[in-house]
Order: sequence, then structure tokens, then C-alpha cells
Amino acid sequence: MKHISLIFRTLWHYRRQSLTVALGMAIGMAVITGALVTGDSVSSGLRGLVGIRLGDVDLSVSAGDRYFTDQLSERMAEGLRIPAAAVLQLAGSVTAGGGKA
Repeated sequence: MKHISLIFRTLWHYRRQSLTVALGMAIGMAVITGALVTGDSVSSGLRGLVGIRLGDVDLSVSAGDRYFTDQLSERMAEGLRIPAAAVLQLAGSVTAGGGKA
């Protein structure tokens, strides 16, 4: 008996189990592929939003409750050989519709 005929006879004999396994594998691959595509789409969408909001910003330094001066940002720009700017970051909130939104 040749190997290929043995494989086909085994598949035919266990056709229900083979079909169930093949169907389960197909469903599993579809779920994993869908999750990867969705995750990649969300990730690229978030990267796009960050790019729009931050522009060319690659690095930020938070000083806590202290301020950076213009001279410090100029020294950092010279030392790192990249553009740098001191920016004031404030916490705030917005309300609309008389506080409903």
C-alpha cells in the first residue's frame, strides 16, 4: 500500500473528525487574522492622530512644577544638535451647554 493511499483512506475513515479539525483550524485562523488586521488598523490610526497632534516632536521632557527657560532649550538644542523649544503645558478642562457636556 502506498503512503498516499494510506493517508486518503485514513482521512476517509475519520472524515468527521478530519472535517471538524479542518473547520476548527479555519475558524481559528480567521479569528487570528481578523484580530491582527483590526489591531494593525487601530495602531496605525492612533499613530496618525499622534502625528497630527504632535507634528515633528520626538522627545519631551517634563520638569514637574518647574519651568524651562528659553536659554535652557537653546543649550539643549546646541548640545543635542536638534531643534528644541520650551513649551508651557497647562492642565485645563472645557464645559459646554451649561455644564452638561
